[in-house]
Amino acid sequence: MPSRYNHTRGGMKMRVGSILRRRAGPLYRHYIEPRLQLAVRGRPRLDVSTIKTFAEYRQGLEQIREQHERWLRSEWLAGGPGQSHLRGYCAVCHAWTRFSVDHRLCSEVEGWSVPWWRETVTCPNCTMNSRMRLSVHLLERRFSPAPFARIYLTEQTTALFSRLVKRFPQTVGSEFLRDGTLPGRVNAAGIRREDLTALTFGDASFEFVVSLEVLEHVPDYQAALRECARVLRPGGTLLLTAPFHGGEQNLIRARMSQNGEIEHIEPPEYHGDPLSSEGCLCFYHFGWELLDDLRSAGFRDVVGIMCWSRDLGYLGANLFQLVARR
Repeated sequence: MPSRYNHTRGGMKMRVGSILRRRAGPLYRHYIEPRLQLAVRGRPRLDVSTIKTFAEYRQGLEQIREQHERWLRSEWLAGGPGQSHLRGYCAVCHAWTRFSVDHRLCSEVEGWSVPWWRETVTCPNCTMNSRMRLSVHLLERRFSPAPFARIYLTEQTTALFSRLVKRFPQTVGSEFLRDGTLPGRVNAAGIRREDLTALTFGDASFEFVVSLEVLEHVPDYQAALRECARVLRPGGTLLLTAPFHGGEQNLIRARMSQNGEIEHIEPPEYHGDPLSSEGCLCFYHFGWELLDDLRSAGFRDVVGIMCWSRDLGYLGANLFQLVARR
């Protein structure tokens, strides 16, 4: 009798779930189901490694590569390399969801098309990829800014800015406009113009500066680092991401000549630009040398942060973030 009762009760649960799926449709998938999963599975834990030396970086990189390779072969490729979704927990939305996987950005691995994990695994709700979600996760959970903390974000037309300004109302964002707007001014669309090498903010204006995938597009990146240090208050934090190639020295891909022309040292590489369909030229792929550049710019405590999490959708071996204290 008990086994029959349990079997019936399980069947009832399955039927109720089936009815909910049919009647609620997208509402069930995007709202009800993620919260049911959260109640059952909870929030995944984020384990990070704080890296202080190049030797630690290489060791951590090798460990993450091995971990990612095991998952890639045992789970992802076993399910078919053309999968377009990955179930996981979005730490920005605080819910389980189905991340979308973009195969337009990919590389070939033993004949398989493997996505560039850093630039995909996108949450359908907040629309942020893995790199952006990790940055928000670290900022909000590890550094815990006060609700009215002054934050400068070196972008303004993105989902990341929308998230931060909603959570922290004193967040200021900007773009490098080319429409004639003067530095420090706002154009007709409400976008502020700033040049990262010559910011218009006063000294010690912010508790946090967040700059993601911008530094590689700045020819004089060292001047940009000095400006980030200048506008931070003592004890303030810079959270920085940029292409990191894993070696010791920075790789110069292009540079500006004395007459202001661009000299290409490597084949031109353009990254997505929210303000232009032409993309934005990449001048650098950075190495461990960048940490010394940060110290030279005025930061006293500079470390790298590495992590990998299947459940959080932080995949691949190059989700490397830099944290520098003023």
